[in-house]
Amino acid sequence: MADYLRAAEAATLLHVSPKTISRWAKEGRVPHIVTLGGHRRFPRREIEALAERLKVK
Repeated sequence: MADYLRAAEAATLLHVSPKTISRWAKEGRVPHIVTLGGHRRFPRREIEALAERLKVK
């Protein structure tokens, strides 16, 4: 699953908390999948594109 990030990894790229990225996922603000174990995974390319749009450095 190298093409997907855990919530903490996505949050780090976006400079937000893992709780924020999880809330955004629940609200439909960021794309994600849910694993069989119930964990959210975020597409790396989508998160990197969002970081660029938000101008995160």
